[in-house]
Amino acid sequence: MNKLEGALGLAAKAGSVVSGFQAVCDEVKNGHAELVLISSYMSANSAEKIERICSENGINFIKVDIEDIGAAIGRPNKLVVGITNKNFVNMINGVYRGGTVEHE
Repeated sequence: MNKLEGALGLAAKAGSVVSGFQAVCDEVKNGHAELVLISSYMSANSAEKIERICSENGINFIKVDIEDIGAAIGRPNKLVVGITNKNFVNMINGVYRGGTVEHE
């Protein structure tokens, strides 16, 4: 397990993670998500939808090269997660250096 997956696991244990396409979209639209992590293995169409929703709502997102983000949080087969706590967002930003944080 790498540091990013470890940080995701801690955030999940603290109840600061939502997972799955619809749940993440809802949290972004409701203003509860602080950061979204999108697996590079997600279909291009779904990834573009999530990215658009994040951009429209002023939420940063990171494209990560983790095949199954859900495994890091104990919920296999999830390709997108939202982080709802700023402290965990800071932790994840601190440990993740390989992805691209996008916002505009």
